[in-house]
Amino acid sequence: MGTAIAFYLAPRLTAELRMQITDSAQRFRRTAADHLEQVSTRIGDAIDQVASAAHAVQGDAGRDGVKRTRTPDAAL
Repeated sequence: MGTAIAFYLAPRLTAELRMQITDSAQRFRRTAADHLEQVSTRIGDAIDQVASAAHAVQGDAGRDGVKRTRTPDAAL
C-alpha cells in the first residue's frame, strides 16, 4: 500500500521540485543580473571620477608650466 501511494505521489513531487528549482534559478539569475548592473554602474562612475581628476591634474600641470616659462628665473 505504501509503495502504491509513493508511486502515485512521485510524479507530483517531482514536478513540484522541478518547479521550485526553476523558480530558484530564475530568482538567482535576476539577482545576479541586478548586482552586475550595480557593479558596472559603480565602476563606470569610478572611471569617470579618475578621468576627471586626471584632466584636472593635467590642466594644473599645463598652467604651472606656462607660469614657469614666463618668470625670469625660468630663463636661467
